[in-house]
Amino acid sequence: MTVIMGVRNPDSVKKLIETMDNGHNIRAFPLDLQSLKSVKQFATSVLKEFKAIHILVNNAGIMFGDYKLTEDGFETQLAVNHLSHFYLTHLLLPALKNGGKVNEPARIVNVTSCGHFPGKIYFEDINMKEHYDTTAAYAQSKLAQLMIARYINRLLEDKDVPVKCYSVHPGIVDTDLFEKTNFAKFPWIKRAFFKTPEKGAVSIHYACFNEEILSKGGLYIANCKEGFSNRFSKNERHQEKLFRLSCEMVGIDAEKFGRD
Repeated sequence: MTVIMGVRNPDSVKKLIETMDNGHNIRAFPLDLQSLKSVKQFATSVLKEFKAIHILVNNAGIMFGDYKLTEDGFETQLAVNHLSHFYLTHLLLPALKNGGKVNEPARIVNVTSCGHFPGKIYFEDINMKEHYDTTAAYAQSKLAQLMIARYINRLLEDKDVPVKCYSVHPGIVDTDLFEKTNFAKFPWIKRAFFKTPEKGAVSIHYACFNEEILSKGGLYIANCKEGFSNRFSKNERHQEKLFRLSCEMVGIDAEKFGRD
């Protein structure tokens, strides 16, 4: 497979490429998820070279930190974890449709978290300007990824589009995501109880390639099986409301989502 990576500094991928036998199959393009302009530029660059995409993994994420707005005026965790991935999915969906077949649909995989469970969507103040809580903001952003996966999957299934959408919790993985938490002070805890990045990738690969889940579009996956998701995420009215609000925030027509 050709693997396309969206990273803030594409030059940082060169060392990775050199360590892999098939590194020549990796392509890196600049992408900053704190900027919708960057997301648009990334999608434009990708679509110039690739008319068909078979798998989209919305994997990047940030966690906790102080209150900050992006250049587009969005709370940073919401922007990076949800809104930019949502916008990217919209922009790349025509290529995913080209890559999908009835018996082998393309797949969209949102990497969410079990941290969604205590969350809710603050529809009246989604940027949390009035009462910011960094943990609640993170939970909201990961819940949004899960809910949008369910809604987009249903939207595509209703139109017989050969694209399936899933969300997946990869486990508690030892990455720099925890650099702003107390775990950073106790690295031995991470080594003892956290998954390695390689093991954390297993559930994501499962969502990308397992054939048994093709009849279960919209599934939330944890440790390669159906995970426990909160009640709020299952409410279809909440899902649609989030979808339409997300469309409004990134400046697209909800009725034209994912069209050429």
